Amino acid sequence: MKQINVLLTGGIGSRLWPLSRKSRPKQYIPLFDGKTLFSAGGLTPADHIIEDLDAYKSCVQRAVELAAAGHLVTFGIQPAKPETGYGYINNNGEDVISFKKN
Repeated sequence: MKQINVLLTGGIGSRLWPLSRKSRPKQYIPLFDGKTLFSAGGLTPADHIIEDLDAYKSCVQRAVELAAAGHLVTFGIQPAKPETGYGYINNNGEDVISFKKN
């Protein structure tokens, strides 16, 4: 099965302005030891630094299995605090119950 990763990048550059702007989103600014989020994260979630690559690879493999079975797959992270700038996935195990965008 052919895999296609979609990188979620862009925005108006307001969170890290003036360093970040619409023409240069944060994912393409070398902030982490000279690496960008795009190159450091590399795969799907270009907004995050992936520290546990083995766990991430395991999750991606499971996502590929689910997609092959005809499911739509999404990734999310456990929030550290409430944040109005993000959406939230309500789930029951691997089942998405709802997605709420603030």
